[in-house]
Amino acid sequence: MATLPVYRLKPPHYNLRSLDDWARKLFGIQNYSLKQINGRHSIKSDAKIVDVDVINGAVWAANMAQLWNPSLKPNLSDKNNARKIADEFVKSNDLLPSFEHEHENQFKIDTLETVGSIVSISNTKGNRENHQLDNRVRYTVKILTKDPESGSSSKVHITNGLGKFGVTIGDADEIIGYNGAWLPVEGVETDSNYIPREFADQHFKKLTSNLKIESFDANLAYSYCCSSNKDHYLYPVWEFKATSNIKGHKVPLRIITFPATEFGPQHIAYTPQPKRHKRPVPRTRGTRRKNLVAINPFEAGTSWIGELGGLSGSRNNAQGFVDGLASAGWNVNFNWGNCNAWETDWHDNDDDYVDAADFVFYTGHAGLDGWMLVNPSNCDADFLSSSKVGSGPQNPGDIWGGQDLEWVVVAACGPLQDDILSPGGGDVLQRWDGAFDGLHILMGYGAITFDTEEEGKRLVQYSREGQTIINSWFRTAQEIQPSDNGSSAPDGPTIYVGAMWVEKSGQPSPFNDHIWGYGSVAPDPRSPNILACMWVPC
Repeated sequence: MATLPVYRLKPPHYNLRSLDDWARKLFGIQNYSLKQINGRHSIKSDAKIVDVDVINGAVWAANMAQLWNPSLKPNLSDKNNARKIADEFVKSNDLLPSFEHEHENQFKIDTLETVGSIVSISNTKGNRENHQLDNRVRYTVKILTKDPESGSSSKVHITNGLGKFGVTIGDADEIIGYNGAWLPVEGVETDSNYIPREFADQHFKKLTSNLKIESFDANLAYSYCCSSNKDHYLYPVWEFKATSNIKGHKVPLRIITFPATEFGPQHIAYTPQPKRHKRPVPRTRGTRRKNLVAINPFEAGTSWIGELGGLSGSRNNAQGFVDGLASAGWNVNFNWGNCNAWETDWHDNDDDYVDAADFVFYTGHAGLDGWMLVNPSNCDADFLSSSKVGSGPQNPGDIWGGQDLEWVVVAACGPLQDDILSPGGGDVLQRWDGAFDGLHILMGYGAITFDTEEEGKRLVQYSREGQTIINSWFRTAQEIQPSDNGSSAPDGPTIYVGAMWVEKSGQPSPFNDHIWGYGSVAPDPRSPNILACMWVPC
């Protein structure tokens, strides 16, 4: 029987001396404050931070005065020179794995295309200005793998953040960011029995039987997991990409992965949520509490498409979001999944659901013009499109933010595609401006992304540490999602995370919003005269 190798990884080992070494070689930091927070050792010196995750060895370093700052117009090198600067930086500081041992000869480092963070700003007359904020040089670990069916060998990627490295270069060639995650390869744990493509296809069709799949394809890849006793592994997976027709909209599905051998996490059969009743959510207060930061309760909600759309990660992804806010004293107004994730909560009845909460998180399937929800009467797939939220801010004026909603996250394959990223993405500022009837920020992606359980939990974690909501979202995506999805325009190949916001002249910008109780929040930008969007490459 054909097999594929499963690799055992060594656990990370950091102490205060190694953390001090990271601070010096990344930013030359010598005087700093040190704390342990959420499983990380964190150093801070003015605007510079260096975090090391003690569980998976991930390193995050940034000069937050320079990174993702939309007010800057830096002088940037061309891509070739940025690559030279990054190559010298990672070489002189030993930031990439070397793979010198015999059992590591299947592992290689590839360099991806140099890309950058981009910000677009438009006024109400449609005059749009675009500028690049940085250059990001990206490196990724590939694993030389022999296909058991064809016999051909190819370099396959890792799906969930391990084995990716990025150097971000800003004004005057200054290094303003670095992140990387890798664990040394200890050896082959086992050669596990291979699941042929034919059986993988059958399993994928079963997972997505509730969707109208127009096309799909699959590739071998590897994924990282950490067992309950903190053993670390890289194991083979099938990686499925597909397009579905949802009420006439061609929607790219989140990339679905499952084990390609007998080794790997097993499918969990969750108990469905009890069927919803058609009644409004109970209100926890009688008056609106806009722009106050010192009182509770604050309100959160989630809508998610999980097993109904073939996604195993959505349920826990949404749960991590509401659990994190609930532990901070927030009320969870709703946590509706699958057949309970009604399109009407976002549209006809938004006053009782989406616009009755401060922070709403969606995860499931999305494209550039909207995302999948369901019909309340029969659980058929429904679609919330940009056309349903109005043609401009305050028109019709009663969708998102007319009552309570400040922030929305769409953890899916959109809806922030734009021509500036790749042809066919359209104009996101015109497509989604009607969502802002008091809404502060719409966050999502500008490309096809991978199914995951981690976004909601980590977004709230960073937000509760006092980071701005947008920075928390960008960092979450950059750590969790791979850099590249292998898809064509307008949905790839670079995975971009994004945030769209609006501003009103003379008022603070929502770009700098924090969640309630953890920092400043801008006034509602009603009748805004500035539209903006930023994209950051993962």
